[in-house]
Formats: sequence, C-alpha cells, structure tokens
Amino acid sequence: MSQSPLDELSTLVESHILVPLSSSLSYLPSPERVHDALLDLWASVSRFGPPVLPSLSSLPPPPPPPPPPPPVWERAVDGARERKAVVAAAAVGLGLAGAWVFTKRRKSGVLGMGKKEGRPVVGKDGSRKEAVAILGADSALGRAIALDLEARGFIVLASVSTPAAADALEAASQGGWIKALVLDPIQPADVPSFTRSLSGALSLRFPLRLPGDPYQHSMPPSLVSLLNLLPLLPLPPLPLEASASHLSSALSAALLTPLSILPALLPLLRSASSRPGAPAGIIVSLTEARTAVPLPFFALLCAAQQASRTAFDALRNELSAAGDNLRVYTLEVGFLASPHPIPSSSSTPAATAWPAHVQGLYAPAFARAALTGGGGRKKGEVKAVVNKVAQLVLAGEERPVWLAHALGIRNMGGQERVGAGAWTYVVFARLLPPRALDALLSLRDRLLARRAARKPRRAESERLGQGEIGWVDVGREEA
Repeated sequence: MSQSPLDELSTLVESHILVPLSSSLSYLPSPERVHDALLDLWASVSRFGPPVLPSLSSLPPPPPPPPPPPPVWERAVDGARERKAVVAAAAVGLGLAGAWVFTKRRKSGVLGMGKKEGRPVVGKDGSRKEAVAILGADSALGRAIALDLEARGFIVLASVSTPAAADALEAASQGGWIKALVLDPIQPADVPSFTRSLSGALSLRFPLRLPGDPYQHSMPPSLVSLLNLLPLLPLPPLPLEASASHLSSALSAALLTPLSILPALLPLLRSASSRPGAPAGIIVSLTEARTAVPLPFFALLCAAQQASRTAFDALRNELSAAGDNLRVYTLEVGFLASPHPIPSSSSTPAATAWPAHVQGLYAPAFARAALTGGGGRKKGEVKAVVNKVAQLVLAGEERPVWLAHALGIRNMGGQERVGAGAWTYVVFARLLPPRALDALLSLRDRLLARRAARKPRRAESERLGQGEIGWVDVGREEA
C-alpha cells in the first residue's frame, strides 16, 4: 500500500532534520553543568572585588599642540639678521647689477628710453621733414633751445615779441633752418594772425637762405613738437595789492595766449603723428619749479604758472582718454646759473612805484624776500635745460616700456624737473601740510630779518624808496 504525500513529507523531515539535530544536541552540556560553570566564573571574578574604573577628573591633561611654524617672511628676517654681512653684500651686488642692466637696456631702447632706430631726423639728401614750434623764444634760454634743436636736425618755428628779435634770432641760425614769427604774448587778439603765419611758414622752402622760389612745391615738413616757454617770461615780484596793473599781461602771457594757440596746432601735431611709422607728437610746457610753493610777493607769478601747469596736465589726461597719439610734458625749471629771459618792452611790464601805503607796509619784507633770489644755492646750467628739452622732443621716438605695453598702459607724457632746487620745491609743495609750509616760510622770513638787521642793505632800501623795483627770478638776474 503506497504512502500518502503527508507521510512522505514527515518521513523526509525526520530523516534530514530531527535525526542530525538529536545527534548534535547529545554533545551539549546539561543545564546543571552550565549553572555550575557560571557560579565558578562569578566566584573567580568576585575574589578580588568589583573592578573600579578611574574617573575622568583624575586623568592628566593632554599635552598642548605644537606651535604653528613662523611665516616665511619672519624666517627670512631672522635669517637676514643672523647674516647681515651676506645680505649687505647681496644687496650691493644686486643694485650694481640692476643699474648695469638698466643702463644697457636704456641705451638699447628696451625700457622705453632709448632712441628708436631707423628714423633719422635728417634725410640722406640733407632735407629736413620735421618741424618744432617754440612759443616765447625771446629769452636766452629760448634762443639756446632753438639753436640746439636746429643743430639736431629740426626745422624751428619760433615766436618772438618784436621784429627786431625775429631778425636777431634768424641771424643767429647756423644754416637757415630757423623761422622767427612775431607774437606779442600779452595780446591774445594777435593769435589768429600768428597761427596763419605759422601754417604759411611750413610751406616755405628750407633752408631759408637758398636763392630762388621761397616756397617749396613738394610735401611740406610736419609739425612734430610744440614747446611753450611763454610762462617763463619775466614778471616782477609785487605785493598782491600792487599787482592789478600786471594781472592781465601775466595771465595773457602764461595762460590765455598758449591756450588760444593750442586749438590751431593740435590738428597739425595729430596729423603728423598719425602717419605710419611716425613718432608721437610732443607738447612741452615749461614753468618755474618754485611757483609750486606760494611764496610771498610772487602771488601773480605763482597763480599764472600754476594755472598753466594745471591746464597742460588736464590736456594730457584728455588726450589719454581720447586715445590720441600725443604726449604732453610739463617741465619745471629750477635755479639756473645764468639769466635766461631777456625782458622786452612788449612782454615785460615796466617797473612802476608802488602806492605810498603799500610801500610803507611791504617794503622791508619785500627787501628780505624778493631780492634774496637764489641766495647761496649752487645753481644749475642752462645746458641741462636745453638737453632735457631735446630729450623730451625726441621722446616720441622711444619704444614703449615692455611691462607697460603688456599691461596696456600708454605713455602719454608726464611731469619732469630740471635745475637746482626743482625737487625741493616739489617736495615742499606736495608732501608738507599747508600749516607746516606756512611755518617754514615764516621762519625763513624771521631768519632773513635777523640777517638784514646785522647787515642792512641800504642800497636796496633806497631803490625801493625811489620806486625802482628790482627782481630776481628762478634762473634770472636783474635786467
């Protein structure tokens, strides 16, 4: 008789699960034995008492973390202090090496201060295609600059205040490359006729001493530079109360006339500098360095030249914003060894006597301040100013500074200084607070007063009393 499926399942479970399980359980200890083993274990543990764990408060504190390493600059300073001799020798060596490299690269033009090769001023046939305009060449300084630029290969168009001065300047020319034009700087109404004369002078055939047709029929020379010497024309030191009669002439010569000429000459400069391979157009305005300081009895001179300096600085920023290829420099001139202006009747107001109340109030102080001039200061040479002006005129040929070129910074000119004491006045004017500067001027006046008390200057007092007001200017002597 066959088994049912349920019987088969029970037989299968019994044979595969219960039989092996019963054989395995036979090896397990009995419950009584397990109980005895646990009692023995507890007796062994409790023989020495229950274990006591230490409290956290009794544990020693952990050691502090190590301090962070000092910065690199502190380690460098400490190392330099320990090796002062080595550091000093290295600094001297690096300085000498830097000076040598700077000099070499300056001469080669890498730093933007060397002359660009391949653009001679004078052509192979002796022709000259670049002209420089000079405003205010009446003085010895203006004449020296004109003759120097002519010797360097430029055509010079110079303004003078009288026809006699124009004839004298053209006669002093070595090769006939100087054309003198008459311009009275205290008459701004004469500016239109002067600009027409200057434009016509560019059509003349140079040198002027050649016979034949005075006009050339080929391409005229290009105006590459403008020099403004009009602010350097002589102005007598006066108290502000007595300067009303000179106010118009001072502002006209230093500010109104040059600014009226600029709109006519800027297109000519821009046209010349826009040619392929042409140098940048150069504008240089000369002022006296000491006018940066508000010196007593020079209020008119300081106001006129400060206004001129600020106007040309603003012009430089305007041209830079417009992206123009023109460079504007303001050159501040210090004390010079020989007088450079030659006063003329049209450019220098005649010295007149002050009003009685002004003389009685200001005459002693004026004798101390205005007539001391450069004093015992060692003055610079006029040749230094001439060379500096020529360097700025040729600055349009300079290669760009490699770092500035990489950063996209264009050379648009700047502020330059030459002559004895030029940097001194700049430092006083820009770094000292106004109160400190006024205190120094007051101290100077007191020291001069003590000096005058010990050595009275009777001759100057007599001249002041007679109304003959002399003056000593930067780089100037009495006419």
